[in-house]
Amino acid sequence: MDTDGTIVLSGGDLWRDGTLTHLGGLPGLQYAWPEAVKNGRVVGYGVFGGKKVGVYWDQQHAAHVLPSSSYNLSNGNPGFTINAAGLIVGRIDEASGGNDAAGTRYGVWNQGVFAGRFGDVAADLPVVLGDDGTAGGYRYDAATRHSHPYTWRCS
Repeated sequence: MDTDGTIVLSGGDLWRDGTLTHLGGLPGLQYAWPEAVKNGRVVGYGVFGGKKVGVYWDQQHAAHVLPSSSYNLSNGNPGFTINAAGLIVGRIDEASGGNDAAGTRYGVWNQGVFAGRFGDVAADLPVVLGDDGTAGGYRYDAATRHSHPYTWRCS
């Protein structure tokens, strides 16, 4: 839910004060699922050209494929999240250093433009992104076989 009361619905719609607004499409984009909304911007995932990708909808609700992005729902890892400034955290594809099968390695986008990757490919799992650019999540420690809370600074 956004701070203005907007709710993301699974069918590609936003609901606010009793009004439905449909998010825009993109030629070649199939099965788009929005996940999070912040400051009128929406992020989620879909299939584009047969590839599982992250999708960003700007404040005018136009869809954009997140370059170098990927997702794998079967491994239970989180998808994409966004903050008020339009900073996005989510999975990156294998060509950019990710591991699609394991669902690991994460990247940062600024309003849909790829800014870089972060974290350990086998150990890190970011799940939230604050408006100050801090991502929070977990880091797996192979020696103890436990995960512990961890933060990353995305700027």
